[in-house]
Amino acid sequence: MFKSNVVVVALFLAACGPNQGRDTSSGGSGKDLSSEHGLPGDGSDDMSIEPSGDFSAQCGVQNFMLQKGLPPEVMIVLDRSSSMTTDFDSGTRWSKVTDAVKQVVTSLQGQIGWGLTVFPHDNDCGTSASVDVAIAPMNATAIGMQISSYLPDGNTPTGDAINKAAAYMASRTTTNPKYLLLSTDGEPNCGTIGTSCMCVFGGTPDAQGQCHVSGVPVGACVVVPTDDGTSKAEAALSAAAAQGIHTFVIGVASDSSDGAELDTLATNGGEPRAGSPKYYAVGSEADLVTAVTTIASQIISCSFGVTTPPPTDQTLVTIKLNGSDLGRDPTHMNGWDFSTNLSSLNFYGAACATLQADPNATVQAIYACPPVN
Repeated sequence: MFKSNVVVVALFLAACGPNQGRDTSSGGSGKDLSSEHGLPGDGSDDMSIEPSGDFSAQCGVQNFMLQKGLPPEVMIVLDRSSSMTTDFDSGTRWSKVTDAVKQVVTSLQGQIGWGLTVFPHDNDCGTSASVDVAIAPMNATAIGMQISSYLPDGNTPTGDAINKAAAYMASRTTTNPKYLLLSTDGEPNCGTIGTSCMCVFGGTPDAQGQCHVSGVPVGACVVVPTDDGTSKAEAALSAAAAQGIHTFVIGVASDSSDGAELDTLATNGGEPRAGSPKYYAVGSEADLVTAVTTIASQIISCSFGVTTPPPTDQTLVTIKLNGSDLGRDPTHMNGWDFSTNLSSLNFYGAACATLQADPNATVQAIYACPPVN
């Protein structure tokens, strides 16, 4: 089963305005809530009342215990295109990548829920209707067996593979943080063939596809793709990130000409590296093990389940790590942010490293009520 650490997290719903700690819902009687609901200073430890609904109407202070470290769920999106047969690190790209994946999944299966989807599923641009191995704890054996059933072949339908992996992750009802891990050796190349016809030597094509310049035929027009696959992949990663499903991108011995596109994919995925390149470039099996281990260290034990949603106005939320204010960072480079569905509070960068390194670290969340006019 998953391993997770538990820390004490104090979650305060701090009231503002003249009615703090008073019940004015019964004809303005001004009944004091502190004697019933265990507010600080009254000696009571009753924490059975949990706020819900509109925080602007709930002016009191309550403490909660939150569990640190919801095990992240990671779907590996693995490129098996024909170029993966290329020699690489005393083997092939495919043999070394799959060896590294098996190694890392085995070593971290107690801390991460892994899943697997491989692309393409044929010798061209096809992808499967669902994933190869569903997310589950302790499933390294299942993933290893599935990987071993494949050999490299076909093209690189990255966009379709990401869309289907993201749809699967979005369908899961767990509150665990969810990520995709894309491993590819180059740019996507499965695009949409267009219906437009371009005249290479100028002119205008007629109904039969023949190009004419000043009435003189100069050859047939050429049908061109409307997308070579890169736009679809970029859009797929952006759409997944918008759902709160971020993607880490690993480039396996990719050509320098692929670097700009892999940088774009990593940025759109929402988890770019701080330096350059933005994707994780690997040149050996050991590099890939290091890259995946580094990625895992960023997402393990840096999430807190949030059973009580924050106020609608999230500028009223203050987070303290070990007593010091911590800034919110929507770019997920350093600081904290809520998951898209507000089900978890996640930490990034140095803040995450602090939580991972210090089992006694404390996190305090303060939800303030809007000022009373």
